[in-house]
Amino acid sequence: MASEWLKSLKISVINEDIDTIIKLTQNFKQNEFENLDQLNEAASLTSLAIELFKSKKVHLEGEMQKLLNAKKYAN
Repeated sequence: MASEWLKSLKISVINEDIDTIIKLTQNFKQNEFENLDQLNEAASLTSLAIELFKSKKVHLEGEMQKLLNAKKYAN
């Protein structure tokens, strides 16, 4: 079960599929992992997902600022 979870998370991170990453992390069950290597891989993928979220946040903040500037200009 853990190997499927890891595979799904890896694919989701690569594809930058935020919705699936959220669903997978909400269903994280540490006791299903077979060994420390799998837990380390999960931790690494989770770190990558966090960096992805941060990157998306910065991008969205920039887009929101552009919209606010355009709104200000239009008024």
